[in-house]
Amino acid sequence: MLVASGVLFATFFYVFNDFLNVQVAALSKAMRDHFASYASYAVWLLAVALAARGIRRERVEERTVSAMARALGEAESTVRAYLALQAVFMLTVWHGLAWLLVVRLLMQPSAKMAFVLEAAMIGASLALSRMPARPARQRKSASLSLDLAMRLLGDVAGWRFAQLVFGNRAARLALVLGLVFLALAALAAHAAAPLFVAAAAALAGGIVASTSLAFQMAEDLQVAWTERSLGVTHDQFLGAYQLVGFVLGSAALLLGFVATFTALTPLDALKVGVLAALPLGIAPLILLTIDGRKPAVNVLITLIVATFVGTAVLAHWLSLALLPLLRHYALKTSAGRFYRA
Repeated sequence: MLVASGVLFATFFYVFNDFLNVQVAALSKAMRDHFASYASYAVWLLAVALAARGIRRERVEERTVSAMARALGEAESTVRAYLALQAVFMLTVWHGLAWLLVVRLLMQPSAKMAFVLEAAMIGASLALSRMPARPARQRKSASLSLDLAMRLLGDVAGWRFAQLVFGNRAARLALVLGLVFLALAALAAHAAAPLFVAAAAALAGGIVASTSLAFQMAEDLQVAWTERSLGVTHDQFLGAYQLVGFVLGSAALLLGFVATFTALTPLDALKVGVLAALPLGIAPLILLTIDGRKPAVNVLITLIVATFVGTAVLAHWLSLALLPLLRHYALKTSAGRFYRA
């Protein structure tokens, strides 16, 4: 698993570096710098969130080293010292990885800018790690909304869709960010930018939106035994995700086409819509190929596969023939893994 994850991350860095520093840079140096700047801020924000999550989990959750130490009667001063060291470790790991990625692939900020940014990142991570949990009343309200959606939809796929929209905040945020990227694709098309810009924004929007399926899969597999005990099969479980992906992908295709139809030729507008929909159709096929409980792994796999297929489709429509082949091998690889998850 460790070797496979290492190969996956290395492939991701290679593909991203080739896309940004070779393909985009060949079109326009200014465009490359803009992409790099936005990507850098996204990486820094992600590092802030991940560090805060790691610190907060150790502080508030029950199945942690600090909770065990308190239960065993360890002195509170020792527990506080451990929490402080653990916070330093999380900040060092996540912020360090973010700076390594930014400096090696994206941009090289000045020493003054780096100092100010890191100080702000540390403050933001520590502040977010102190945020309280949602009040019980809000959780109950969300649960009631989810129950209503479940009754209306009434099947496994409908329940998954309701979870995405009502119950999973990370998935809901991913869908909203996907819409933002589609809006950027529309702006690029109406600003008479090259087709590549609108196509890249649409593909990015589809990839971001598809991460919602990875987040939901990780959450579902934590309680997969309940569905197995109710007689839900592997094909039904994965088929529900494919149906949800098809619905979301169809919506993305329609939105991408409508948003760019007046600025592009009908065929180019359709290509933008297809690129927005592709990741949402690809993601459900590969959610169980490695480990569905690790959303980061599935996000990276989807990113690599969708970028490869998407750039091929941008070059020629015949590349859509790759999808049946991908579906065959992905489903064959993941066969029966719902029962072992």
